[in-house]
Amino acid sequence: AARPRHAPHQASSAIEPAAKTRAIFFTESDYNSASRSWVGRVSVLRAAAPDAPQWVADCRNPTGLAVDSMRGRVYWTDPGADAIHVCDADGANRRAIGSTAFGQRHND
Repeated sequence: AARPRHAPHQASSAIEPAAKTRAIFFTESDYNSASRSWVGRVSVLRAAAPDAPQWVADCRNPTGLAVDSMRGRVYWTDPGADAIHVCDADGANRRAIGSTAFGQRHND
């Protein structure tokens, strides 16, 4: 059978283990052929429930991920939103901490 022209596509772009929380944080992106755009998310697998990933945050196309397990924060880059985001490990207190710098050169 021929593959549809705009077939759904799923990509995992980053995985970050967090030893203190006994969890693995990861990003995913799905292509939505109806809207012709990427829809992404940051999720977590906890040791207590390894077969049940939990949502942390929605985003456009997350491509990088870092976990500060000492402070309980998750950081990710999202070039689709031209920003770097942070939230608590449970998804609360989400905010952008950097923006408009993607693809720009800076001379220091």
